Amino acid sequence: MNHFLTILKKELLDLLRDKKTVVMGILLPIILYPIMMIGMDKLAEKSFDVNKKNFSIVVQDDGNSQVRELLKGQKNITIKDEKDAKKALKDGDISLIVEVPKDFDESVKSQKISEVKLIYDDKSQDSAMLNSMIQSVMNEYGQKVAEQRLKDKGIDTSILTPFTTESSDISKTASGKDDAASGIVKGMMMVLPTLVVMLLLMPTIGIAVDLCAGEKERQTMEPLLSTAVNRTSIVWAKIAALAVVAIITLVCTLGAMSVSIKTIGNNAEMTFVNARFILSTGITCLFLVLAFGALQIAISIYARSIKEANSYLSGVSVLSMVLCYVPFMMDAKSIQMVFFNIPVVNTTCLLKELMAGIYRTDHLLIVLAWNVVYTVAAVLFARYMFSKEEVIFRS
Repeated sequence: MNHFLTILKKELLDLLRDKKTVVMGILLPIILYPIMMIGMDKLAEKSFDVNKKNFSIVVQDDGNSQVRELLKGQKNITIKDEKDAKKALKDGDISLIVEVPKDFDESVKSQKISEVKLIYDDKSQDSAMLNSMIQSVMNEYGQKVAEQRLKDKGIDTSILTPFTTESSDISKTASGKDDAASGIVKGMMMVLPTLVVMLLLMPTIGIAVDLCAGEKERQTMEPLLSTAVNRTSIVWAKIAALAVVAIITLVCTLGAMSVSIKTIGNNAEMTFVNARFILSTGITCLFLVLAFGALQIAISIYARSIKEANSYLSGVSVLSMVLCYVPFMMDAKSIQMVFFNIPVVNTTCLLKELMAGIYRTDHLLIVLAWNVVYTVAAVLFARYMFSKEEVIFRS
């Protein structure tokens, strides 16, 4: 036990002296999450709030139609004259083309049906948003014209509304807050699970490389093995050192994420951030980080040098990133059970559920059980690799 503690102390001192470890494991989450929350909040406000954007359009009519006057009255719309309107739309100079028949006003007055065409670019978010907005404006104008026609005939305009439909958000009903309806919350629920898992796994790569391949390259592995410390104690100490840094990273990540979500984003209170969420996330992610770290140490032991270890582990990191992105577009409330049995994917899926306020004990236990299995298997694999002379002294 004394040997284990001695090696652990030595490894931790080496790691904590390394500025990269401190920056990647501790400072990065603390700095990154507030910046990310502010960025997402501002981006959502700028990108999705139609009322805070200015649009340019082209109205093709005889020059003085009611549609032109109607659109002139919209505060955030500027009507431009373009010789080649369709080219301007493709180039992004305008966001919409409104084609109004020359006899539009006469058709409306004579109670005939007329057609107004809206041409937009589906590849442009602004164009698609403006198309929906103008559709609403035109529908409202059409409703007013229909009501006026009925009034002129002495008919009650209420016949145009045979029934009404009311939508009620269950999230707002249950909590009294409109969290689920917020674009920023929806965006976070989609992006955050992937980012959290990725930011937990990535910092341990450099640590694992330094703990084993780095020792080989610095030629300090042989002196360490020649001491009275047995190899089991050495490998356990290295895994424990990585685990300590991983736990610090996990605590900093969850802490920074919780504080950022609670305090940033128009002061909206994110109801999914609570003690239950932090505890469930922390325990599940801890075993995932331990498993990933032990696997990295096993690979790093096999490598001859830091360069070779980085080459091997870059493949592992790419695979883990791909797995993190698998649940990216999934609906948190309809994730199939099979995804809770795939490494890395299962943890990301679980976080997605937790952020949606879904606490399913069976899913939590399945993911936790698998992560424990991965941890045990990775630790045993690392221990096996460390016991092989031909692995440690590869040349």
